[in-house]
Amino acid sequence: MEKLQETIEEILLKHSINPSSDAFYLELRMPSHENFTVGKVGEQIIVKINDSMLAFDYNEGHGFPVSFENKLGNTICSFIENGKRMIIPYRMKRFLLFQGMLIRNIKGLLENGVKVE
Repeated sequence: MEKLQETIEEILLKHSINPSSDAFYLELRMPSHENFTVGKVGEQIIVKINDSMLAFDYNEGHGFPVSFENKLGNTICSFIENGKRMIIPYRMKRFLLFQGMLIRNIKGLLENGVKVE
């Protein structure tokens, strides 16, 4: 999770957006890919590229995976029950694999992404 968080923060800072803000929205257009979108409202952060989307909660400087969605459907990785975060281990492993693929896909945004106004 930290590698994805670092990559997103790098992209936000490149476009003069404070990653620790309570709310932000950034959409980038890639010459050879679909648009990349990252948005935050309160503690919820959504990252979207192509048909893939990751959702995580941001708390005290750390992102906690909540779910990911692709053309095969939505997969819940963790949830809050009685004030405690409950993690579904086998789904978390799938989330980490999915996150790795997403990081590889968005690395080009650091050099080639064009901000959508």
